[in-house]
Amino acid sequence: MKSCVGTILYCSPEVLQTHPYGEKADVWTVGCILYQMCALAPPFQTSNMLALVNCIVGGEYTPLKEGLYSQKISNTIKR
Repeated sequence: MKSCVGTILYCSPEVLQTHPYGEKADVWTVGCILYQMCALAPPFQTSNMLALVNCIVGGEYTPLKEGLYSQKISNTIKR
């Protein structure tokens, strides 16, 4: 079982829910990092750890502003 060392900010929903995971978990992490590079803020911002887990599992984040980045970047992050 993979664990998230340091922060759960980049952990995929599968990992947080202790479900089997594969390459998609790594793609999730890349998307989170790409989001943070574009927005200069993490994709999931909450006041506590439980709310953070719920946002990650639910995929609840503020989308990047339309028109600031290429459609390819926006689509990659959404996936």
